[in-house]
Amino acid sequence: MQSLVWNFAAGLLVGLPLAALAYRARALDANAALLSVIFACAYMLPGPVVFAAALTFFASSSVVTRLGYARKEKLGAAESRRGRSAAQVVGAGGAAALLCLLAVVTPHGHSTSFTLAAVAALAASNADTWAAEVGSLSRRKPKLILNPRLPIEPGTSGGVTLLGEAASAAGSALVALVVLALSQLLGIGITAQQVALIALLGWAGELLDSIVGALLQAKYFCETCKVYTDKPVHKCGSKTAFTSGLKFVTNEVTNIISTCTVAAAAVLIFS
Repeated sequence: MQSLVWNFAAGLLVGLPLAALAYRARALDANAALLSVIFACAYMLPGPVVFAAALTFFASSSVVTRLGYARKEKLGAAESRRGRSAAQVVGAGGAAALLCLLAVVTPHGHSTSFTLAAVAALAASNADTWAAEVGSLSRRKPKLILNPRLPIEPGTSGGVTLLGEAASAAGSALVALVVLALSQLLGIGITAQQVALIALLGWAGELLDSIVGALLQAKYFCETCKVYTDKPVHKCGSKTAFTSGLKFVTNEVTNIISTCTVAAAAVLIFS
């Protein structure tokens, strides 16, 4: 119990200034910054591994979000200048936070599987962010993953590019490699095989996110520009017509579905 208190305190001590910096840098809005502190405490509960994965995700995703921002803004694929919202934080990191709580309330034999699953969920979130942010800079328009002949707007869920998929694999691998390095440094005992599986699960999670986005996420069509988008109002200012999907399935809901699926698969694999 004492170690949990210390871990919680460490998460709070590190999470508070990081959240403040993120808010000042407009990487997160106020509600998202507050929620990130709560998540930081949860990530630290089972030890430093998940926290390191989360920090890698946050830092690297913030960098790729700012990469080519002006161009992405013109394409209508840029994140809000106010920063990511609380809903986005839940979509990207909620599954990992829940798994960390499960890791500290279950018997020791199962806690490791929940911890590794939390890392896999964060690897999937990083893969998805890198795919979207770097893929938006591709010179070629993204194609719908289930219909490669159908071009869609950059930033639209369900769209993929070769550049984005390469970035996705790199983003997932980065989280996995940081965890491996920390494990070697602290003698935690996470194996290279487990890390390789985490990297693969993270990339698979991004592909699943695209598939779920293509199948279930609300899609709209702009008659003015003759393109599909996931926004009710297109960047040109025109109202769009709902064409497919479920209206309540937003990008955040899609993220939750994909990260939870990856987490469940990881728990089964690592148990």
